[in-house]
Amino acid sequence: MDSILLSSNTHPIQLTGIAIMATIDIVVLFLLNKLKKTQSSAPQLSWEHRRNRFWTLIASSVAISIVLDNMFFPVDTKIMLHIKAYVMAFPLGLLDLYYSETKGVPMKVVVGAALWCSCEILRNFAVDCFLGRNIETIVMLKEFTPLTFVAEVIRATHHSSVYKHHHKSHHEYTNKLTALVIYHGNLLDDFLMPFTTTIGGFIYIWLLSQFGLESESFSNLTSYLLSFNILLSHAHDLRCARLLAPLPDAVNFVAYHYVHHISPSHNYGLTEPNQFWDYILGVKTIAKIGDFEQEKKQL
Repeated sequence: MDSILLSSNTHPIQLTGIAIMATIDIVVLFLLNKLKKTQSSAPQLSWEHRRNRFWTLIASSVAISIVLDNMFFPVDTKIMLHIKAYVMAFPLGLLDLYYSETKGVPMKVVVGAALWCSCEILRNFAVDCFLGRNIETIVMLKEFTPLTFVAEVIRATHHSSVYKHHHKSHHEYTNKLTALVIYHGNLLDDFLMPFTTTIGGFIYIWLLSQFGLESESFSNLTSYLLSFNILLSHAHDLRCARLLAPLPDAVNFVAYHYVHHISPSHNYGLTEPNQFWDYILGVKTIAKIGDFEQEKKQL
């Protein structure tokens, strides 16, 4: 029971760990960018080798985070838990950058990551204001809850009147992707993209509140796993999409959105069932990764 007590404070050890990890993330990103500019090609390692390193990193990071939550409780679940989740997931982006064919990413992806994180924090306070009471995230090892809803607002950012001034910079990386590209774009874009999913998260919590289950909506474990899964949506290899969610590509947000970066005019939503606007507008924007693999073979 101690692990689910409400708290607005964070243990000093937790704060120190978050600060150290954030510093390491920024320094390693700077050094890795310099390395990538001098590399003639990406490291030639087998998929099995890369996959095992990803799994090891994810498992280690989540385990360390949960151990800290339980050994050095309390942790502020309104703000610090989300900052910690992003800070601990950032090394996955660094590892993916190392394996990628890119020449590095701008340092402003750090700001982009902060904006993504801020949307989750804003969601927490918005839910409290809307429901009129304090809703805490459960801090325990065994809790696992569903993913948030998604939104179709991203389609609007591809309209010709706003695309070149707004969302285009996010698509500067097309065939050569790397995980940290998720945080690369116009700063307003870096806020609006996570904000659309935050709306879904808000609705999700509200629906649970109708049954008195709002406190069961998220946990520290799901926050950590979601932070990793978001990064995998832009990873250097499509197979990374299935590391945490071994689902069919049509309902796997990570795999489905990967196609959107290969061809920005396709897969605006986050899953195939989410593409209801296609039916409303009478268009077809859904594509599968196999379609592009077939084109390459014909060429």
